Amino acid sequence: MLLKSNGFYCVVGAAFGLVSHFSVALGATAAPSVQPSSNAVQPAASVPESADASLPDSSASEDIDDRFATEGYLGVYGSLLQQTIPAFGITGSIYLDDDFRFGADISRGSSKFLFGAFKSQGAAVWGAWELADSFWLKSGLSYSRLDKPSAQEPLAALTKGIDKKIPQIEVRSDSLGVDVSFGQLWSYSKFSIAADYLGFTLPVLRLTGPKLPLFALQAARIDVLYNFE
Repeated sequence: MLLKSNGFYCVVGAAFGLVSHFSVALGATAAPSVQPSSNAVQPAASVPESADASLPDSSASEDIDDRFATEGYLGVYGSLLQQTIPAFGITGSIYLDDDFRFGADISRGSSKFLFGAFKSQGAAVWGAWELADSFWLKSGLSYSRLDKPSAQEPLAALTKGIDKKIPQIEVRSDSLGVDVSFGQLWSYSKFSIAADYLGFTLPVLRLTGPKLPLFALQAARIDVLYNFE
């Protein structure tokens, strides 16, 4: 009888302990969770000090763009020899870079008062590179029309005089050539002076007329230019 009573109390005690444990676990699960207040101050995001360094510096490109759009020259010129005869013309150029200009010329020439009745008309496009200080190297392509009083070339007439043995029949020739010359450029406020000291034209394509000479001389060209901005 005592054994049965002790067994009964053991079963009741175990059941009571199991219920207590289950209640504690259930209470822990049902406890409300604490949410952080929306008014809490959030730490400010840090900005890397090197962020500005990653931005491109546009000052240099803006300088070049401004010069391309606004700076150049427009004027007139006279040349003692262009296609080996005196000429005058109109010229213009614009800076594409700090040391490079792109330009174009149109011209007319005549040697009537010097040696024979040679006449010329021409047009050219060219680029000029600054070598050092005010010195420039110029090179480009040109079209030239030359009206000659005979088949004699201007260079021969210039150096040897008019050859009377050649029939004096007017001859016209049209050609394309490559021009090369060097000179200097000086700027003074709103005006500039340019001088092409010496150069030559190499004919590369005959359009009309007789056989082309090996080269034609350019010398002593003076430009009077207005600086536009």
